[in-house]
Amino acid sequence: MDLFTAIPRTRSSQEQHSDCMAWVQEAAKSNGRIRTLIRAMEEKGCSIRIGANILCEPCANPGIYGGFDAELAEMVVCQNAVKNKEKVEEILAHELVHAYDHCRAHVQWSYLPHWACSEVRAAALSGECSLTLSKFFLAGGGLKPWRIRMGGVDCARRHAIRSVHSLRPKMEMKDIEAAVDSIFTPCYLDSDPFDAIPPLSRSQYAPHT
Repeated sequence: MDLFTAIPRTRSSQEQHSDCMAWVQEAAKSNGRIRTLIRAMEEKGCSIRIGANILCEPCANPGIYGGFDAELAEMVVCQNAVKNKEKVEEILAHELVHAYDHCRAHVQWSYLPHWACSEVRAAALSGECSLTLSKFFLAGGGLKPWRIRMGGVDCARRHAIRSVHSLRPKMEMKDIEAAVDSIFTPCYLDSDPFDAIPPLSRSQYAPHT
């Protein structure tokens, strides 16, 4: 899939590249979620090497933070869109879920329900659905169990719809929503390779900037 458009590096982008790659290296060593995804892919025969399969590149498309190219077996973090290690971890985990789905199930990315399913899983499993991103949590009332549960559901649905729309802006929103809703429950509940959706620590509740 053509998920991003690379642009030539400038001197400032070389600095962005160095920072981004350093954050990627650190994430692969210290982030348990990312380590689990990489290990699970390797166990299924899909090798992952930073610099070969995981890249930092400048991206021209506004609002795109990363991408997975199934044909090239590459995950890209948009180095000009990330400002800290936490954001890189979030993006890398998201793209690794896509890569894992392709490794285990040979996803047909041109088939909207397949793509939408992977977007739901990526939103749920990557950690990007921090509780403060959910309207259920922002409405107040604290960390009650039903707020945590419904907040994650709401967030994953919205993020999946947004991800598809950002790459297919000419597609009718109602068609995207219908595709996401048609597969949402089984895909949201599919936490493979985790036993369950990984919890967030309290330090991750704040949205990344």
